[in-house]
Amino acid sequence: MKDKEMRKKRLPQGAVIAILAAVLVMSIIGSVVLGRYPIGFRELCGIVGSRFMDIEPFWKPVQESLLLNHRLPRILLACLVGCCLSAAGAAYQ
Repeated sequence: MKDKEMRKKRLPQGAVIAILAAVLVMSIIGSVVLGRYPIGFRELCGIVGSRFMDIEPFWKPVQESLLLNHRLPRILLACLVGCCLSAAGAAYQ
């Protein structure tokens, strides 16, 4: 009886995945924007957008270098390590 009650209280699987994806994106943006040398959200969008479109730079070259050479590789590596650890944990079970 308790199992049926617990199933009624659970969120749908799609909603859980959407919430987790939103948390991941927010944490990525937060880790890019926050730091010793701040990079604003506008600058972040401009720097990333300049790689795909022709945008005239309005940010400092130091911000671009910091984002592309230090913060993004570190964030992507952290995401990959997290994915590998979760896959290893699932395989271990």
